Amino acid sequence: DVTQLVECKLPKLDVASSSLVVRSSFFPRNRSIMGKRLYVGNLSWDTNEDSVRAAFEEDGRTVTDVHLVSDRDTGRPRGFGFVEMSTDQEAQAAIDALDGVELDGRSIKVNEAQERQPRGGGGHRGGGGGGSW
Repeated sequence: DVTQLVECKLPKLDVASSSLVVRSSFFPRNRSIMGKRLYVGNLSWDTNEDSVRAAFEEDGRTVTDVHLVSDRDTGRPRGFGFVEMSTDQEAQAAIDALDGVELDGRSIKVNEAQERQPRGGGGHRGGGGGGSW
């Protein structure tokens, strides 16, 4: 039932005196403002995970994960990736130090990674058949 699905996914809202109060575990209270996962864009196709890690570990910062995105069909790099730092403070320090800096001949873009937004239902990619993703 669609009504039940919506009720379990959305926070309960109380409206009192024209002010909105949200009471739900949907919005965690202890979530930090800054995240540890960073988006890194405008990477050269020649850039690899080792060179990204080395750049982000300069000045003693600690990298916990590096993932460069590649095209699933061709395997070629897509020019962006994600770096996870050990703390929020190190993530902010990496943004401050590396956003706009040249890496492998390209001026890279570094900022906090955003949650992936759900895609619209348009178009089907790929051609039929069974199997899993």
